[in-house]
Amino acid sequence: MASVSTSIDIGTAPDQVWDLVTDLDRLGEWVTIHRALHDPAPAARDGGTRFTYENEFALPGGAVGDAAGGVVASRAGKEAEASLQRLKQLAEA
Repeated sequence: MASVSTSIDIGTAPDQVWDLVTDLDRLGEWVTIHRALHDPAPAARDGGTRFTYENEFALPGGAVGDAAGGVVASRAGKEAEASLQRLKQLAEA
C-alpha cells in the first residue's frame, strides 16, 4: 500500500481553515484528489495553521501493483501539494 502525507503553513486561524476544510460544499474548490476527512482539526502554528493531508491507497495487481506504488505515490504527492496550495489560497483570501 502506498501513502502520501504533506503539510502546509497557512496564514489564517485554525478555526477558519477547519471551517473551509470541513465545508463539504467547497471541497471541489481545493481538493484535487479526495477520499475522506479525519479528525483532529488543524493545529495552531505561529499565528496561523498547520494542516496535514494524508491519502492511502492500494493498487490492484498484487506484486506488480506494489512495484508501481512508488510511481503512483509520487504523482499523488504532487496532487496533494496542489490541493494544499489551493486550500492556502482560499483560506488566505
